[in-house]
Amino acid sequence: MCNDAAFDWLFEGVTEDLFGDYGFSGNGAAGFELDHVDQRNGSPQNHVLLARSAGDSSTFMLVPEEQLTHLTNLTGGPEEEAKHADMIYFELPAGGSVFAAGSITFCGSPPWNDFKNDVSRLLENYMRNRLMGQ
Repeated sequence: MCNDAAFDWLFEGVTEDLFGDYGFSGNGAAGFELDHVDQRNGSPQNHVLLARSAGDSSTFMLVPEEQLTHLTNLTGGPEEEAKHADMIYFELPAGGSVFAAGSITFCGSPPWNDFKNDVSRLLENYMRNRLMGQ
């Protein structure tokens, strides 16, 4: 999780350092399609890394757009290093902001346990603070 005190508001009420290991889509907030920050591919310079998926990614495969050949991928490093999801946040010049979950299966985690979970809380914090101005 993010160690920047400026983002304590986002993690208020989030009780676990490891969260999102549950969900109705792929059994977790990170799965199937994993998106990560990579400056070479146009990731915003002003992004803040909020969280990164952890665990065994051996069952995942790189999506075709990341796999350059059978020998190399876009990161230029080992394939395993590219197999993670990055949850990021950045602000836009006109006052807006972007929250990117980093995985398509993230959407299956908020409703887990009747929306009483850390992923749902994190989204509620974002919506309340950034979109409702509270």
